[in-house]
Amino acid sequence: MIIHNDDKIKIEYNEQFNSSAIPQNAVGATASTTLRTLDFTPSNDNAIFVSKTGSDSGVGTLADPVLTINRANELVDVTHARIVILDSENYNIYYLKTNENLAGMYAAIGETPTLSMTGVNAVIGRTLYSQNEYSPGLAACYLSDGNLFLLWHPSEQGYLTFRVVDKDDFSDIIAPTTIPIYTYNDENFACCLTADGNVFVIHNQDNYMHYLVISTTTWQVIYDSGSLEYYHYNKPVLLDNGNILLITYYANGTNNGMYYAIINGSTYALGSLTLIKVGVSARAVAIDPDGNISIVYGDGSTYSNPVIYYRKYTQAMVAVVGETLLSSSGMFVWGLATWDDYMVLMYTKAMTTDILAIYYKIINSSYLEVYPERSVTTGALRLAIDVMPRICASGYGTFALVWNEALSGAGDGPVYYCVGRMIPAYVISQSDLKYDGFKITVPTAEAGMERLFLQGGDLTIKHTTVHDIPEFSTGNCMALTLNKGRHAFTFQNVLMRKNILNMLLESDDVIVNQSIFFANRKNPSLEIDGAGAGISLTKNTFFNNYGAIKLLNNDGNEIVNDSIFHDNLNYDVNAETALTVNNSISTGLMIVAVLNFANCLQADPRFINDGFIDENDLNVDIRLRVLGYPCDSPAYKFASDGENSGAIDVLYNYVASTYDTCLIQKPEKFIVEYRPVGAVKNIMIDGTVNTAKQGQIIAIIAEWKGILEEDWESLHDVWLKGKMVRLYPDPITHPEQYRAMRIEFSNIQGSTDYYGLDGDGKQNIKMVFAARYLDV
Repeated sequence: MIIHNDDKIKIEYNEQFNSSAIPQNAVGATASTTLRTLDFTPSNDNAIFVSKTGSDSGVGTLADPVLTINRANELVDVTHARIVILDSENYNIYYLKTNENLAGMYAAIGETPTLSMTGVNAVIGRTLYSQNEYSPGLAACYLSDGNLFLLWHPSEQGYLTFRVVDKDDFSDIIAPTTIPIYTYNDENFACCLTADGNVFVIHNQDNYMHYLVISTTTWQVIYDSGSLEYYHYNKPVLLDNGNILLITYYANGTNNGMYYAIINGSTYALGSLTLIKVGVSARAVAIDPDGNISIVYGDGSTYSNPVIYYRKYTQAMVAVVGETLLSSSGMFVWGLATWDDYMVLMYTKAMTTDILAIYYKIINSSYLEVYPERSVTTGALRLAIDVMPRICASGYGTFALVWNEALSGAGDGPVYYCVGRMIPAYVISQSDLKYDGFKITVPTAEAGMERLFLQGGDLTIKHTTVHDIPEFSTGNCMALTLNKGRHAFTFQNVLMRKNILNMLLESDDVIVNQSIFFANRKNPSLEIDGAGAGISLTKNTFFNNYGAIKLLNNDGNEIVNDSIFHDNLNYDVNAETALTVNNSISTGLMIVAVLNFANCLQADPRFINDGFIDENDLNVDIRLRVLGYPCDSPAYKFASDGENSGAIDVLYNYVASTYDTCLIQKPEKFIVEYRPVGAVKNIMIDGTVNTAKQGQIIAIIAEWKGILEEDWESLHDVWLKGKMVRLYPDPITHPEQYRAMRIEFSNIQGSTDYYGLDGDGKQNIKMVFAARYLDV
């Protein structure tokens, strides 16, 4: 480096980076109008449109959109095979079985609607159980093993009969068995489990209450209370402490109404009655999802127009919610069952004369509807007025409805049942289906809800963010999809973020491309049961997950290329059969899978922002020197196509940097030093000397005995703003010759020896510049 031809030196500093990164793709839901395109042009001729400004009475056009996705699904046909959401609002999906003609659901360009999976549903089937077992009432409860105990009163007989049926197909486990104790011929009987797993049965005997306990081992009566007082409409419920809460209608001539009493769970002794309300009787009683007692009751004065209320108590019968209107007319409640966060309400509707139908709806613990009314009959039926459907819960997401139908005043009538379970998925597709442009989340995961999607064809998810899906209980979580037909699965530009989700994909045709998997806990980000080159996982980013990729039953021909694996807890790739990973950056463990070290690196990918301070600031694009970062990411132009590895596709606009310039007088002393780094000198016992160094730097020391004020101001600005500078020792003679160096920051004098001269300049100024030295 020539340093003594000119009397000036030039320092370029405060570099301005003018290059820029221009995104070529967007990962996840995006409001961009340029980085996302649709595979069709939406129009009234090919799509059904949905908007929060629409109405389900609309026709689904752009000018007259419908309000709900469910309604749009009903309007889909062969011509209008796509649903387009026109805004970025939240759309609840309780349960959607897609129209067989539906090809896809899309967010309009520029919009990012949320599909909030928040509802529950049950698979219901109306099934004939027995043709000629008419009873004025029916009762049922689930046993400890999940099977169903059915109780009825055969027409014109004086005894109750029970049977135990299989929880799944209602086949007999215990054949019909008569209880040899006389029972009055009405609907006033009920049953529940006891704390030790037996069955508590309560009924009327000559208009007086009577209860007994049936052993679930011998199926014999093991306790008989004898006749008690005049109680009607009895509803027993097993409490958490093992006692039985009895809600009853007590007629004492003065304060006839709804009372409660506690029956001891060990001795079956009946406690004293306490009045709840005069003039009403309970229709249904259950322990609701928060452990409290829900009582649905009415005035009981008429079947044609009952007024129905509910109250809520703790199990100690301390009021939680006072009397609250549930229905002012048209609903006669017969049963109530609960599971998890929801309750099933079973009721009939009052119609003309005695023509009724049986309905159910799903509500939450605040009695707000979360699944709309459904009928469990094929139409309005003539039912005996005293028919009493019963509904019972068994664990998460299963329940049974049992009811009796007959012509009014007729003798024998058929008994029907249906068994409900939580639906297997929020969305069940019947054909190939695409989701494009959405945010998908489950605010509260529901026990029994097994998965988000059930594939009836190929499933494509594109430009979608799936985020914050929780587990529904410790160690239990939903799956993304069930793919019994091993249909194809495609992930394109998808962001999977902070989910506790089973990502098992069962298929030999899986394409995952340009997608980001971030902070997904407890399960692999991708788990694929399949084999062959049809499984192609390219240009993806896996960061801070439980594990990245797990391959089951693979054959080694799967493609895992051009990706970034960083800070995944357990492994980056875990395969049962060895395969080679190419053109990728990895910082984790490969199990059986092998990094091809000819074109792979184990290195920090240097993300722009790793989100450790604020996850909302996460940016897994990579750092480059031309963008102002100290060095380039190893993922830069590392993919097999010459572009960057990882999910982000970027086009760089390279523009030369600009600098502030300091041109000042050359210092009197301008010294070049070559300094060792990590120098070591060892002297042995025999006097032998051994020396070594780990590297070296070049240092240029500039010292001014005096400097004019204007030059001082420029040099001071370099000291303030400069870290990396470009030093030109002879800027006139050799204007292109410079060395990139860093300032060795130390004190810099800002005055003269005599204060009176400070306005003219400064004295004794020293600045040192240093750089790595490789010219050896």
